[in-house]
This record gives sequence, structure tokens and C-alpha cells, in this order.
Amino acid sequence: MVCTSDSLWCVLTDSTQGGVSEMSQPVAPSILAPYRVLDLTEGGCLIAGKILGDLGADVIKVEPPGGSPTRNIGPFYGNDRNPQKSLFWFAYNTNKRSITLDIEAPDDRELFKKLVESADFILESFPCGYLERLGLGYEDLSRINPRIIVTSITPFGATGPYANYKASDLTIWAMGSFLGITGIPERPPVWVGFPQASLHAGAYAAGASMMAHWYREMTGEGQPVYISTQQCVVLPLYTAPRMWEFLKLDRGLHRMGSYRPLPKAPRGAPFVYACRDGDVLLLMTGGAGAVFRTSSQQLVKYIDENNMASDWLKNFDWVWGFDAATVTQDTIDRLQSEVAQFLLTKTKKELYEEALKRRILLAPVANARDIHESPQLQARDFWVKVKHPELGTTVTYCGPFIKLSEAPLTVRRRPPLIGEHNEEVLKELATRQAKTPSRRQRPSTKGRQALEGIKVADFSWSIVGPLATRYLADHGATVVRVESHTRPETQRVGGPYKDNIPGIDRSSLFTLFNTSKYGMSLNLERPRGREVALRLMKWADVVIESFTPGAMKRQGLDYETVSQLKPDIIYVSTSCYGQYGPIAQTPGYGQLATAQCGIYDAIGWPDQPTMTNTVPHTDYISPTFLVTAIMAALDYHRRTGKGIYMEQSQVEAGVHFFAPPVMDYIANGHIMERQGNRYPNAAPHGVYPCRGQDRWCAISVFTEDEWRGFCDAIGNPPWTKEARFATFPGRKENEDDLDMLVSQWTANFTPEDVMTRLQAKGVAAGVVRTMQELYEDPQLNHLRFWRYLDHPVIGTHAHEGPPFQLSKTPDRQFTSPCLGQHNEYVYKELLGYSDEEIADLLITGVITTEADFPEFKASF
Repeated sequence: MVCTSDSLWCVLTDSTQGGVSEMSQPVAPSILAPYRVLDLTEGGCLIAGKILGDLGADVIKVEPPGGSPTRNIGPFYGNDRNPQKSLFWFAYNTNKRSITLDIEAPDDRELFKKLVESADFILESFPCGYLERLGLGYEDLSRINPRIIVTSITPFGATGPYANYKASDLTIWAMGSFLGITGIPERPPVWVGFPQASLHAGAYAAGASMMAHWYREMTGEGQPVYISTQQCVVLPLYTAPRMWEFLKLDRGLHRMGSYRPLPKAPRGAPFVYACRDGDVLLLMTGGAGAVFRTSSQQLVKYIDENNMASDWLKNFDWVWGFDAATVTQDTIDRLQSEVAQFLLTKTKKELYEEALKRRILLAPVANARDIHESPQLQARDFWVKVKHPELGTTVTYCGPFIKLSEAPLTVRRRPPLIGEHNEEVLKELATRQAKTPSRRQRPSTKGRQALEGIKVADFSWSIVGPLATRYLADHGATVVRVESHTRPETQRVGGPYKDNIPGIDRSSLFTLFNTSKYGMSLNLERPRGREVALRLMKWADVVIESFTPGAMKRQGLDYETVSQLKPDIIYVSTSCYGQYGPIAQTPGYGQLATAQCGIYDAIGWPDQPTMTNTVPHTDYISPTFLVTAIMAALDYHRRTGKGIYMEQSQVEAGVHFFAPPVMDYIANGHIMERQGNRYPNAAPHGVYPCRGQDRWCAISVFTEDEWRGFCDAIGNPPWTKEARFATFPGRKENEDDLDMLVSQWTANFTPEDVMTRLQAKGVAAGVVRTMQELYEDPQLNHLRFWRYLDHPVIGTHAHEGPPFQLSKTPDRQFTSPCLGQHNEYVYKELLGYSDEEIADLLITGVITTEADFPEFKASF
């Protein structure tokens, strides 16, 4: 048993086995132990069942008799292309059992229906309408089990003009506009380098299912839930859509390599720099943000100590000279030149060690080896060895995606072999009772939201915490957003601003991450500020914070203190590196975390330096894990009355999205290299030029049927009949020539024409959307993804809706709060302060106002 320094909770390994997990009953109760999940998903969508399984649910993976197609996805243990040894399968199927059923065969279909009687959730990723055609759609299954929740993951959603389009990970990223901002102008747009879109969709599916579960426990009603993978990958675009909507900048039309776009600079600021033995990511900026400004100042001091700083650099004004909205390209280029020359003289290790000491926002761009050897992950016992008797050895896995004080996550089972639990599960059918409506059942109210009645005190900042609580708020939870004019939220001061006019209530990023919340201003530095904060925490069911570890403890607002006042509180701490470990106290942002979890290193071309964009991937990965864990904790509290302390490392969450390449290194010593748009299981698999300026279409061909469809779509030219392209191995061997020939065909048509022609023949193809086209996308607009909400300061503008739909309990959004906008409602109605008390809190500066941020205001 390995305990943390603050002794709030322990990570359970099996100390008698040297940290090796046995396939035995859990040593502690599991948070979702009462529930059963039938998992019919494939690919990265399997992570949905893994998340629920890791939280303790009984997850039964239903495979076809020959085994899941995902078992053929590499890499493979021992480099043996055996479906029982897929490391991709291993990564996303711990804590599951396997049965084999042919649901197209009548007898097996009846067995599946018997399983549905005792199930709580069904997860599926079949093409739209497939289960309905077999008599296994939601309406059919709900007649068997009215409580059932059926969560369907599809490329584009259940209805709409693209609902039946075929898709691959690559084409989804194209249709979600990610490709349009990734790469360099001299090459085609480039994808993430490893399947990620389906992982995003699967993670959202777990959280959405738990939201539907909460509603079911309140009303007795199950429901269908729909996930659109396209919508899941639009959200991580970060500032790019607002750059178009607010400023009409064409960042979606030009790929900037590793540069960071800025509103008034034609190219932007460097984002990734070469050093002596690799690359590092550096957040170099200034302006109103104190953390960024201080980081840049410390960097200059470090350069000067090495006698490489010019007088101009030493005297550079990071407040006024480098504001994202006003800095010139000449200034950026001069800064880059001096900084780049210095960084080339140091190794990644040297730079990172100094960055940690000096609080410089710099991190190494990590590969799989760097991740496995990370001192932070080692100190937090992140790696878990799991016995595989069939291999005669152990396999190393990623550890928990979140740490819990109560009912901690453990690896109870290694991933199952094909049909390993057929006999076991079928025997259970004779004894396991069908699910019955909850005794707490009450008639549903039309229009009722899923999370009505849940109360959340939101002390988080930046993206991860606010985005997680936004999903709760959008679905009915009462979320109070705590801020202060003396220390404005970083997203309020980062832009892009409407009309490029800075203002504390004009940032589009803050409005995006904080819809449907109530805003209060509270100065925690004032003596009575702590009193108000504790009163709010006592009111809440859930408290979430994302300050530097230790900050809440210094304020007397940590879990130990709050739990004494409210023992059943659910208290969530999320930070870049976690609450303990050698670098826990280091300032962290999503871009730094993404650099350290392998995703950036996978993007780009084998003959080019690291080529990423500014998307902070972990900022959009971590919230999905948080939502599921919070909802599971709320359900655990409902059943047991117990509170829970939850602690998340955003790097650890991100590593789960890069788990197969890391496991490949640990098991096989192989380090994944960038491959552009190539993928081992498909050819052609790339992004091809089309008619028009900088227009592209992504195409993926996996099977022989798809190859024949592709050939038909392009008119069966003579080259398609050549022997070298007759088989998949031949197409892979001659992929350079194949890509050239495909490009010659696509160049004759618009990307829309290419997509339509190929989709008509059952081939995955998708237009590389520009930002402008993203707003006009007919599928997104059919599903009401873009919500035009009226903000009191910046007026009506587009907000992204959730990428999932709870069919019986849809979301409702209202615009994000101005700073302190709902003070009267929160202080008076929710917390019960009198008018006299509120006046006193204003006079003493506990409730802050615009007058409390003159320095910040002046920096605009």
C-alpha cells in the first residue's frame, strides 16, 4: 500500500506482490460495483467501458465468435501479430469480461436479450440503424428492461445529412477542422498521428451515460444517449474557431507548423524549439497574465546568466511589449532568434531542470520512453504490472485515471481472451435477477434536466475544471463560479476578444467554458473571504478546485478542513501534475501537459522537426474523465452517504490517450515515430489536394471491399488494376506511388465532390474544413451544435454545445457570467446573507468589484 504524503488517501497496489496486480476480487469496494455494462463498442470507443470498469462496474465485452476486430489493431506484445496480444486491445479492456455472441444469429440474439434484462448500460458503436434492423434498438431493449441506458457512439450523430457517412479517425479530424490548423504550408494538413478521435468519443460516452444514470435513479427512466465523434473533436480546437468568428482571421486556412497564432501577427510566436537532443515546448508571452510574464522574465534571467542575453532582451518590457493582442511580428522574431540560439546549447534534461527551479513554462516534448521514465509518474506509482498467465509474464499498464480516497480504482482483471467468460456469464443468466425500477422512482417531468438538484462550488480556473463543471451546469446542476477582480481567471485575460478589444468580460474562451453558471466575486485573501468560501462549500454537494497543490490548504479550504464541516462532501482537485510528486508544485498548462504525455511528439512528418499546433489536448481529455468520476461519486454518495476526495493529474489522464505506444515501448522497446498521415492498417490513408486554393480531402481505405469501392468511385483507371495494388500488402509497399496517383485524381474535383463520390461507394472520406466552413457545416447545424447565446457585454456569439445528447433530458445553455454578475443571487438566495451582511462584505473588500482591478485594467 503506497500512501501519499498528506495521508488523505492511498493508492492500492499489492505490496506482497511487489506492485503486481492479481486477477482476484478487489481489496476495497468499487464505486460502481452494483452496475453491469454490456460493451459492444470497437476501436478507441472501448475506453468508455474501460472507464466504467475501472470505477468498478461489471463490464461484459460482447465479441463476435472470431473475436473483436479491435484485436487486430497494433502494436502487439512481442511484435507477434496475434489477436490475443494486441497492446491496443490491452490498453482499453482491463476490468472487463468477454463473451462471444453472433447477435445476427437468432439464438445468440435471444441470449443477448437475456443479458439485457440484468444490465444497466449498453455501449455500442455500430453504424446508425444496425441494432434497430436486428430488433435490438433502444425501443426494443427498453421493453425488455425499462431502466436500460443505451449509449450510441457514431461518427456524426444519429440523424442528419452525414449520419450514415463512413468515417475513420483521420476523416473525423478533417471534418472537425483540426487538420486545417495542423502542419506546414508546404505539406498536406496532418493528423494527430495516432487514433484519438474515437478515444474522445468513448470518454464522453462514459460521462454522458453516468448523467443519464443519475436521472434514472431519480425517476426510474432509462434513455438513449447519442455521441457525435465529429462534435467531440471540434471542442479541442481551442481558440481557432473564435479567431475566425471574432476577428475573421484565416488561421483555419493556413498551417503554421509549431507557431502559435496571435491576433495581429501574420505568423505568430514559436511554440516548439529545438535543443541539443530533441525539442522543448515553451510558452513565451507577457501582457496581463502574471504567471506568463514571470516565466518569460525568468527565462531572460537564465539566458543572461549564461552570457547570451543582449541588452535589448534584458530590458524587454514583458507587460507592455508582449501582449498577445498588440505585439508585432518583428518583436516576436527578434525574441525568437535570441531564445532559439540559447536553447540549442542545452539538453532537454538541463532545460527542464532549470525550468522547474525557476518556474519557467517549458517542458520537454516527450516520446514513449520519456513518459515511462518520468520521475513524476514513477513517484506517483502510475505504472501497474498486471499478471498475464497466458503469456507467462506481467504487462505494464497505465494506472488509475483519477485517485479516490474511498473505493479507489484498481486493475481487478487483465484484458480478457476471446470468449474467456462464456461459461461463467451464461451460468449467471440462470441466477441473476432482472433489473427492477428504483423504489425512489417518481413520475418524470417533461423538460426536466438530468442533473437538477446537484450543487457545485467551482473554484477551478483555466480549462479543465471549468469545462467539466460546464457540462454539469448545461445539464441542470447549479454551479457557482468563484472568481475575484483582484486575480482574474486566466481565460478572461487571454483572448481572443470580441473585435480584438480587450476586456475582463470580452474573452471568448471564458464564455466558452463557463456557460450556464452563476458568477460570484470573492476575495479569498480577505479574512472573511474564507468564511464565505466555507459557507459555499457547505452548501455544495461537489467542490472542485484546480489551484497549485497546497494553495487551498494554505487558505484553510482543503479537503481535510472542509470534510470536518461536511463529512459527505465530494471534493475534487485537478492539476497539471497531481497533488504530490517532485514537480507537483510547478505551474502547468494544457500545452505543457500535452507535450509530456506523447501526443505532440506523434504529430508531423518523419523528415521534419516536431510539428504541432497550440491545441492543449489534455485540457479536453481530462474533463471527460472528471465528469464520469464526479457522477460516479455522486451515485456512490446517494447509495452510501459517504463523501470522497478525488485527485487528478492531467498528464496521467492524457497518457491514457497515448497508452498503446507507451506500452509498445515498455513491452517491445519500440519508440513510435511520426508518420505524417500514414497508418499501418489502411492504404490509401492520407490527405489529398483538391481543386481550389489550399483545399483538401482526407481518405481512408481499410478493407478489400472499400478498395473496390474506391476504385469504382474514381472510374477504375488502369493503374488500379496493376498487380502492385492488388493486395493490401502491395498497396502499403507502394504507398508513395499510390498517394501520388490518388492526388492526381483528387486534384480534378472539389473536396466536397471527392467526399460525396467516395461516400456513395462506402469509403471513408471527409473535407478538411476551414473554420468558416465549420460554422456552416450542415451536420453540426442539424444537431444544433452551434448555440448563439446573447452575452451582456459582447452580444450574441456562437457557443459549442455538448458533443452528446441525452434524448429525454436535453441540455439547456445560458451565457457565461460577467465577473460577479450573480453576486446578489448567490450571496442572498443561495447562501442566506442579509442585505446588511452583503453591504459589509462589499465595504471590507470580500466581495470584489471593478474598482479592485485597476492594475489589470491599465494593462489593457
